[in-house]
Amino acid sequence: MPSTLSDLLPILEAEAEIKRLNLAENMAVLAGSATSFAVQQLCSQRYRKLFGVLPEQREDYRSRLEQIRAGSRETVARGRLLLQANGDSSAGASP
Repeated sequence: MPSTLSDLLPILEAEAEIKRLNLAENMAVLAGSATSFAVQQLCSQRYRKLFGVLPEQREDYRSRLEQIRAGSRETVARGRLLLQANGDSSAGASP
């Protein structure tokens, strides 16, 4: 259990972000499976705008958030930045 508020804050942020991911799961699925390319692109762009990561990175992002929630002492923002850097270099993604 965290001993200070500064230890608790990343855990609470991760918990809130996991809940947001759960709510937006349909958008992530549409980004990869919609029959219209325009709908796929729109969903992908909106998802990235909401979460800062590509829909195809959501499981990696969720795993990072679960580690933070478990007390890894990483921040949500840092976890997101690491995934963004990885996604941009490996997938050629653009914001």
